[in-house]
This record gives sequence, C-alpha cells and structure tokens, in this order.
Amino acid sequence: MGMRRAALSMGTLWCALLGLPGAGQPSFCRAADASQTLTVRLLDRDGKPVEGAHAGTFSIHADRCEEPADESGWQYRAHAVSDGYGRARITDHPDLLTCLVARHVGRKLTGIRRVSEEELNRIVDVTMEPQCRVFGRLTSNELGTLNRNLAANAVYLYSGDERPLGWFSDQTAFHFYVPPGTYRFKAYSSEAHEVSGTVTVPPDQAELEIGTINLAAKRWALLRGQPAPEFQEVVAWKNSEPLKLSDLRGNVVLLEFWGYWCGPCVGRMADLFSVYDKYRDQGLVIIGIHLDTGEGIDSPAKLDEKLAEIKNRLWKGRDIPFPVALVLEHQVPFRADVERKAGCPLAADYGIDSVPTGVLIDRQGRVVDTYYAGRDSDEAVLLKTMAGN
Repeated sequence: MGMRRAALSMGTLWCALLGLPGAGQPSFCRAADASQTLTVRLLDRDGKPVEGAHAGTFSIHADRCEEPADESGWQYRAHAVSDGYGRARITDHPDLLTCLVARHVGRKLTGIRRVSEEELNRIVDVTMEPQCRVFGRLTSNELGTLNRNLAANAVYLYSGDERPLGWFSDQTAFHFYVPPGTYRFKAYSSEAHEVSGTVTVPPDQAELEIGTINLAAKRWALLRGQPAPEFQEVVAWKNSEPLKLSDLRGNVVLLEFWGYWCGPCVGRMADLFSVYDKYRDQGLVIIGIHLDTGEGIDSPAKLDEKLAEIKNRLWKGRDIPFPVALVLEHQVPFRADVERKAGCPLAADYGIDSVPTGVLIDRQGRVVDTYYAGRDSDEAVLLKTMAGN
C-alpha cells in the first residue's frame, strides 16, 4: 500500500527512517546482531592502499547523531577504518552487506561498491575516486505561504538498487560526497511528500549543484485550522457502531492511522492506551484507522486474529479499548503533483503516506496537528487543545 515505511517522532525519526535496529537512540550506529564479517581493501586510482579511510554499509549525516565517525560529521553503519594496507573489516548482518561506502576526508577520496553474495567470503577491492560534492536545497512553496518551515527533512541517494547515503536534518540544505556515476535521489519531509530524481556526476568534477527541490505539502499540514475530512469507505468497525466525525463535535478527537503489520504502530499502541485511560473522561475520543495492505482485513474478527499474538507479547493481554475503523486498500492519488499513491481515499484526504501517524482534531472539528503518543511536546498540544486554546 506504500505505507510500510514507519514515521516516528523527531527524537526517533533518524533511526526509523534508516530502518535500523535501535530506533529511538540518538545515534544510528547501534550495532545489529553481527553474523558476517567482510574484509575490504580500499585503493586509489593507482592501485595504492588508502590508509585512514572510513567505511561501512551505509553512511548518514544527521542532526540527531552525537558521535560523528569521520572528521566532517558523517557516520557509517558497521563502521571501520582502513589500516596501512587499505584493509577494513566490516561486520554486519549478511542481508545488509550488499553495498560498501568509503571516504577519506583529507585526501577527498570516496568509493561506493555493490557487493555480491559470492564475494562475502573473500577480500573485496574498492577503488576510491576523487569526490564530488553534490548539493542542493529543499523547499515547499505551499508551506512557505503559511509561514511554516520544512522540518525533519530526509534525502536518500541511491546507487543502482542500493541506498548507500542519507541526509537527515531540520536544515533544508543538503550535500553528499560521491564518486563519478549516475544516482537517484529521494527527498521528503515530515510535512511534505516525496520527490525523486536523478543526477549524473562526471569524472573529476569537484562540485555539482542539484538546485532547489520543491516538495508538495501533505494534506494534513494544509488542513491546520480547517474542518477535518469526514470518514469514508470504512467497511467495518471494531468496538463501536459506525461513527461520524460530525457526531463527535464537542470532543477532542485523535485519529490514529496504523496497521497491525507495522512494528512501530503496534509498539506505540500501549502509549495510546495510557492516553486513552488518562483523558477519556475529559472529552478525548481516540479512533484507530486500520489501513489494510490487500489482505482483506474487513471485520473485527479478522483483525483480532492478526492481533492475538501482538496483544500477549506487547500489550500484556489487553485489547484495543477504543473504536477502530477498518479501511481496505484502494490506491488513489494523493494529488496530481505527487508521485506516490495513497492506500485509500481516507489516507489521501489527510495526506497520510506513512504510519503510525496521529491527527489531532479540536472540539470544533478542526485539524490541529499530528500527534505522537509519549512525546512531551505533543502532550502539551493535546492539553492545550482539550482546554480549548
């Protein structure tokens, strides 16, 4: 359905975007369960060893990372530094040992190389080329007209099918250091949809500007202060008779877009239980919007079957205490200028392209903002909304 990428709060966003274990920690360099070691030999164009280069299976530059792995602030998953023979030993999960990225900051050399399964048990040579600094900037004309700045921005750079580099920042300017070649990029923000494109780096070019990339705002970001879209195409309800948002005026409503198949979704559900218990008698209504992925989860019984093991493992046996609307997969465009499609019309109405995402609605039925259970700043917004401010 195009929603299996989980979007988490600012404090956990960087690791979540990477899809790495240890999401929620400030540095993405938390080790995975190590089960494979690969020895690489980093060489320059003349075939001479490159000593002191940083290497890994993925490299990022992020605001939230506290321990830069090289002198310019880039970190490396499965980080290693090459010795006097140019050798570096990289230990990571075998499924992730598919692409190597290396950089020597002082000599301005960099290398990216795909690794095949057959090469995992022998020394792999990586030729490092003079680096090109590829740079650009993100903007959103729509959010700009509302005096809102882009935040939690992400840009990925792809080499073939591999994704060796990522930039994550509240700043809109980004850059990468890459060898010659053709790359795809994907850029998006917490409040704006994804844009993709390609860039070709000629040999021996020191800098290459991509330019300014305009991101289309997500619908919920444009709906702040506006009436919340009504439910549509709900095929069944768990824990409730059919509901309408218009019938809930006078309450603060939290819509939680989620799916049983989404780890972060079910992981944060216990926090939602706590919010529900704490504020339900003060006029808070929580409604889960369960998004299907083509499995046909169209009844409470089918959803309960999927949740049986999750309830025992994560929720201490507790069932979801609030209403859940079941929505089947029905892909529709978010809007004409957005490449990705929404998984259903309701997701399109709110611009929900990742889960879990909560949307807070005030007592007058107007969209306030997104909401993440367990985050102090969001709790403050919830309390302010409940007070009618």
